[in-house]
Amino acid sequence: MSERPTFEPIWLACKQCGYRWDDWQPWGVSVAAWAAHVCTLRCPHCGAAGNSVLLRTKPIEGDGG
Repeated sequence: MSERPTFEPIWLACKQCGYRWDDWQPWGVSVAAWAAHVCTLRCPHCGAAGNSVLLRTKPIEGDGG
């Protein structure tokens, strides 16, 4: 039996409006399931999606946000 999927932090920023936020991503799932989840991410501030949503390298507490 395989392990249960978990949710791990993901740190995001919007290229369109500059908003930064921390969210959650599924971990321990197939690449197809992970990609489907990531493709649905939208900026909670302006609603931008797709190439406007960027990954950050640090959580908000760690980058002065």
